[in-house]
Amino acid sequence: LGLRFASLPIPIGAVIQSAALQFYSTTSQWIAIALEIGVENSSGGTFGAGALPSARPLNAARVNHSSNVSWSANTWYTLENVTSLVQIAVNRADWNSGNSLALVLHGLKTNWSRKFGASFEAGAALAPRLSISYTVPAAPTATSRPVW
Repeated sequence: LGLRFASLPIPIGAVIQSAALQFYSTTSQWIAIALEIGVENSSGGTFGAGALPSARPLNAARVNHSSNVSWSANTWYTLENVTSLVQIAVNRADWNSGNSLALVLHGLKTNWSRKFGASFEAGAALAPRLSISYTVPAAPTATSRPVW
């Protein structure tokens, strides 16, 4: 599964305090899931037939998620803390405020497992969310010295 979050207003040098993926469950379900989450090594272009999530170059870092929790229909769920992955993205030399970020989720189980959630195509209000909080370090200030 590829998730692209466009035009993130995170400035260069930001320190990510927290970042979490949130999904809107479209149906009641109790199916276990096990997956890994990776972050793309570039400014997340759009996904499509010629740009599949599985073909994206990802950073080596991963966040693993495993759960066996019942989801209720029409409810938001937080999947996992992805703070480290967002920090990797904004630390890239080519990062700028307004860039897009792509996360790729890949199943780890050999047995069938999945959750049903709303996608952006079902409407922006129910699309997966990336909830991020960050701080921006204060810029160094010049100290005044007497001129002799």
